[in-house]
Amino acid sequence: MVLVLAYNSFGFCQEINPQISFDYTLMPATSENISAQLFDASLAIPLEFGALNIKPIVGLRNYDFEYWEGMSFNTEPVERIHNIYSGVDINYSLDKSWELGGGVEVSNASNLDADQYVITGNAHLKYNFKTVFPVAVEVGALYDSPLGKLEFLPTVALTTTYRKYQIQLGFPKSSLQYKLSENSMLETAYTFEGDYFHLADELIFNSVEPAREVGLSQQKLSLGYTYNLDPNWSFSLSGGYLLKNELSFYTGNDDTIYDLDLGAGPVFSTGIKFNFFNK
Repeated sequence: MVLVLAYNSFGFCQEINPQISFDYTLMPATSENISAQLFDASLAIPLEFGALNIKPIVGLRNYDFEYWEGMSFNTEPVERIHNIYSGVDINYSLDKSWELGGGVEVSNASNLDADQYVITGNAHLKYNFKTVFPVAVEVGALYDSPLGKLEFLPTVALTTTYRKYQIQLGFPKSSLQYKLSENSMLETAYTFEGDYFHLADELIFNSVEPAREVGLSQQKLSLGYTYNLDPNWSFSLSGGYLLKNELSFYTGNDDTIYDLDLGAGPVFSTGIKFNFFNK
């Protein structure tokens, strides 16, 4: 699909190639005998305007938790969570060495109440060194919940490439990639991941004020495989272990009421991505 815009003597032609992604994650029974499934479906439209790249995205993250019997609170509000989100990622190349990037996401898991949206974002500056082996340094900040609570955190990444290997050290992700072929890759990674949402129904604990918000925080060590079948199709498989896996419940003022340890345990995921109109 091609989009053509023109105004008097100015104009440009933009080819539009929507991307659809489906990801499924399974967390079998953990050390706390709690299991979970996550299904994430999204639609993205990458756009290029010279040195400026923009990618709007909309999607749904669906969580399905199964708790052990005899929990000390009503688990129904956090058994099935449907988190609708939309956002945009932006990247701008200042020159061959400097890049600016960032993104914003707006999500809602509380029956689309106007005052229950969660806004997260990030921004970074990247410098590519001109050395024998490519080296890039990236520093920035994010407002998100990789540690379980919405907060501002610094981000950093040092990335270098040597032949078929690429090493990244930083926060919230460190990884080692190995290029098996032109179409396939192996990656081992240690990541800090999280999600945050308002509850559709309040939860009552042994406190005066009910819980209205919940944050999910995970630390994961994983090994994954990605294969590009052709310019349109790609799929991925991954297995790993959750070293931290926790739900934190908060009041409307972000005060912590209760931390629930979901337990360490294995995690498996698979995903498919399809690019429309790719040549």
